[in-house]
Amino acid sequence: MALNGNVSFSSRLYYDFANNFSQKPYTLSNASLSWTPENENWKVAVWATNLTNEKVFQTMRPGPLSNDGFYEQPRKIGATFEVKF
Repeated sequence: MALNGNVSFSSRLYYDFANNFSQKPYTLSNASLSWTPENENWKVAVWATNLTNEKVFQTMRPGPLSNDGFYEQPRKIGATFEVKF
């Protein structure tokens, strides 16, 4: 059985040279739990990304007339099953 996780932190992030557009500090965390039997021919795992469901920008594009941006994906939870041949 394996338990894995990671945490990343970002301090305030500015998207333009004049520092008009910024994002507050945030933390993103992911985790997974997997199990492989003794014969190691297969593995099953459950995982989650963005555990705290932080709403943060992945990128922002400031422009002269308007701004647009893309958010990080919301919390996702899933399972995987792997087979070795």
